[in-house]
Amino acid sequence: MTITQVDYCILGVLAQEDMTGYEIRMVFEKTALGNFSSSPGSIYPALKRMLRLKLVAKLKTTSNRSEQYTITDKGMTALREWILKPVTRNDVAKNHDQLLLRIAFIESTDSKKLRDKFLSSYITALQEYIVELEEYHERESSHLPTGGRLAFEHGLEAFRSTLKWMEKVRSTYQSK
Repeated sequence: MTITQVDYCILGVLAQEDMTGYEIRMVFEKTALGNFSSSPGSIYPALKRMLRLKLVAKLKTTSNRSEQYTITDKGMTALREWILKPVTRNDVAKNHDQLLLRIAFIESTDSKKLRDKFLSSYITALQEYIVELEEYHERESSHLPTGGRLAFEHGLEAFRSTLKWMEKVRSTYQSK
């Protein structure tokens, strides 16, 4: 069984604190994680799947409070491996939201060296992709309709901005 992006979101939330299913749903509902899904139809099945995979566990409660979920060691290992996975060109070109999500949960990693390796791989992949886009722009911009050229240039500037921000992110974590 594969771990889904929603699963990783839930693992990232549980890495910060134990929560009930409802509390997890509310985090998704009230934050940008809602872009990945906040519906009970995705959160609760994901929790059941992760229980079967032993990525999360239910905590015993002595009160009338709903059952809380906690991330297991296996879940924390899976989360860390996903966060620190090297970034590819395809990730940069097509999985920007997932990369930002990995950065959002990067505090769950305890290895400064591996964290820097991930951030450096993101920067390198961005730099290489920007060069590719610049070469395409130089070669093809005169053939594009004005609107298409302007939209392409916007995307190029967005990647340049992301690169600048990523260099700031890496610098921030290197000084910690």
